[in-house]
Amino acid sequence: MKLRTTLVTGGARFIGSHLVDRLVFDGWYVRILDNFISGEMENVAHHLGNNCVEVLNEDLKNLQDAK
Repeated sequence: MKLRTTLVTGGARFIGSHLVDRLVFDGWYVRILDNFISGEMENVAHHLGNNCVEVLNEDLKNLQDAK
């Protein structure tokens, strides 16, 4: 079965991290995009190592520079 995929911008902030928690619980593959200026890694650290979560430390305004 293929997982549904979504992108959560600001996923390391308070509300975004709770959205990520719910999406993962509901069986989604989640990409978190956050520049960690106001977001905290500790808000999503419990998902590190989870094959259903990818954390991207990038700025939405500078995605052309992303690797």
